[in-house]
Formats: sequence, C-alpha cells, structure tokens
Amino acid sequence: MAVSIKSKINNAMQKDAVLIDAKTSRVVANAVTVSFLLIHISLFILFALTGVRPMAIFNVFSIAFYIFCFYISYRAWYRGFVLLSLIEVLLHMTAAVYYTGWENGFQISLVGITVMLVISEYLGRMMDTKTLPTFPLCGLVMMTYILEYIISFFHTAPYTLPVRVTFWLNIAWALSTFIISVGSMISFVWLVFSTQSMLTRRAARDNLTGLSNRSGIRGILEDITESRGLDGCWAAMMDIDDFKVINDTYGHLCGDYVLREVARLMEGSNVDAYLSRWGGEEFLAVGYTDGNMQLHLDRLENFRKDVESHDFVYNDTHFSVTLTIGVAEYVSGESLNEWIDNADKKLYEGKRSGKNKVVS
Repeated sequence: MAVSIKSKINNAMQKDAVLIDAKTSRVVANAVTVSFLLIHISLFILFALTGVRPMAIFNVFSIAFYIFCFYISYRAWYRGFVLLSLIEVLLHMTAAVYYTGWENGFQISLVGITVMLVISEYLGRMMDTKTLPTFPLCGLVMMTYILEYIISFFHTAPYTLPVRVTFWLNIAWALSTFIISVGSMISFVWLVFSTQSMLTRRAARDNLTGLSNRSGIRGILEDITESRGLDGCWAAMMDIDDFKVINDTYGHLCGDYVLREVARLMEGSNVDAYLSRWGGEEFLAVGYTDGNMQLHLDRLENFRKDVESHDFVYNDTHFSVTLTIGVAEYVSGESLNEWIDNADKKLYEGKRSGKNKVVS
C-alpha cells in the first residue's frame, strides 16, 4: 500500500498529544503581549499628541510592563501573566475614563477582557495547571465598569480630546473588542471540539499497552465496512501462551509488563495492520491482503519468532514468552462477528495442536 496502516495509526496517535502544551501556551501569551504592547504604544503617541500628560506617562509604565511580560511568558508564569495584565487593563481604563471622560469608549474594552478571562481558565484547565477564580475576577471587571461610569457621571474630566479623535477611538475600541471577543469564542469552540475528538480517540485506546482497545478496533472495522467493505481483509487473533502461569509465577505486575512488551514488539514488527488489545492476553490485528496473503502470513510468522526469541526480563528474572496466532481471510458474505470468530477458531486450533504457531 502507498501509505502503510502503521503510518496512519502513528498520525492518529500524534493527534492524542496535549492540545495546549508549554510551547503553544508561550506562543499564545507572546501574541497577547505583542497585541497589548502595540495598543499601548499607539495610546502613548495619542495621549502625547493630544496633551494628556498623565495618560502618556501611564502608558510608558504600561509599555515597560508588557515588555517585561515576555520574561513572564518565558518563565511560564501564566497565572501571574493573566492577573497582572488584568490589573494593568483595569487601572489603565479607569484612569483613561477619569482623565478624558466616558465618551471616548475606553470602558468598552472591559467586555473583551471578561471573554479572555473565561478562555484563560479553560486553557489553564487544559494544561492541568492552577487557574485563577474566573467568576470573582469577571465580577471585579463588572464593578470596575460601573465605577468608571459613576466617576464619569459625577466627575468632569480634566482633559477633552478632539471630537474627531473621540469618533475614531469609539470605532477602534468597538472593533478591537468585537475581534477579541469573537476570536476568543471561535478559538474556544475549536478547542472544545478538538478536546472531544481527542477524548473519543483516547477512549478507544487501551491504557496499558497503548494499542486500540476492543471498542476502538470495532470502530475501525465498522469504518472499513462502510467505506470499502471487508473483502480483501485478513484478521489475526493472537494469544500469549500460558499467560496465567506467568501471572501465577511472577505476579500480575509482571503480566502487565509482558502485555506491554508484546505490544511494543508488535508495533515494531513489519506486520502492517491495525493492532489492538482484544481483551486479557489476546490481541487482534486486521490488515489488507493486497493480493498477497502469503506475505502477511510470513510477517506474522516472523513476529511470532521475534516474540519467542525475545529476552523478557522482570525484576532481574529472565524468561521467554510464546504466541499462538490464528489467521482468517474475510469471506464475502460473512458478518463481522463471523469473520473474527473464524480467526478465533484458528487460534484455538493452534492451541490444541501444540501452541506457539501461526494457523491459517
């Protein structure tokens, strides 16, 4: 086949990686930092040109703070980054309303901040890190908004911006808040659906061996049935010989080690198939004949020999393990259960005739 089954499996397993890792989090934090830094540089220029000296000075400190945020991001202090950024925004917007008035729209940005707070908690939980108390912080933002309105109602701003500046400021804050809010919500929706997809894949995977579990392989077989049909497929049921003896002799933890080791050897073999732990000490492999079933039988035989010759070591104890494998090609008209049952019958035929062999 042009693309091997194992390549497809590896690509699918890569999707099971954590959606938000440290590198991605750093990129997100740096992107937010750059955005806020550019905003404050623009505001510094605006306030300097319009003569609002207190806010120009405030923005100098804001610019210095967001430059420092690159270091915070580098050290992965994400809770501190969110909290300090929130404090800076609340103080800045309150000061801007105090000095220039309500009509310039600085308070509108607080709406976007609440959305970002909710998203930041979700990202924190995705990373399995401590999160900030989102609801109280959103309440703080709301109270700040109300406070700014009260200040502007009872207090005459000492500075008046030109009408044209006020016009464009309101448009700029409306657009930026809309973009931040909608962008954050779209990202949130993507993360939720990606997380659900990841959890679905993980639910179809065996925790001990990392292979597909019984439910997972059945899902794969049902997909194959719907997409191209089972004609030209083969199934191999594999069973570790005398597995109960291994458990009784060396303990169940050793049994777990054997299962993991056999799965590792299976993944490292040239058996090109969908691999799964069927249950207990049984494994199921399903592949395509591609018109050369003998090639796959030879590969299964080589895998059986690899297991037989492998040195299993547990707690400094060396021992050997063997496999019996039953193989069945799909016969047109069979049900899925009948086909798997035929492979199972071949397996037990091998068990009855001496074990440690491939029977087809």
